[in-house]
Amino acid sequence: MMHSLTPQHQIQVDELHHQLHLTSFVNTEGCETFVYLIEDNVVGFISGLVIDDSAELLNIGIDVKHQGQGYGRKLLTQWLDHLIKKNIKTIFCEVRASNTSAIRLYTQCGFKQTRRRKGYYEHPDEDGLEMRYDEQ
Repeated sequence: MMHSLTPQHQIQVDELHHQLHLTSFVNTEGCETFVYLIEDNVVGFISGLVIDDSAELLNIGIDVKHQGQGYGRKLLTQWLDHLIKKNIKTIFCEVRASNTSAIRLYTQCGFKQTRRRKGYYEHPDEDGLEMRYDEQ
């Protein structure tokens, strides 16, 4: 189940950022981070930025021991529901072109690719795909 990030979960979220080689946006102004808990253990997190009636998905990460079990989809779906209840109409995200599992997840949850950004990512250099979700 998705819950707001609390100080007691911060260490586990920091560990997931390190494990998954993700940049942390937790302390970015306006960023909201939620955790997915199983028996009070963080198995995943999602961070986003809300601006007016739109939002940007900054990061989603699931512990490698729990990947492939549907937790990413549950977390993303719950986050989208949370945003829709807040009257958010459009959600954006960017994803590496090679990250097929994330692209599949986003597509299954209603995101559509809007454009390809050549050379958007570094280390390694790679195109980024911009994706968009519009509330139905």
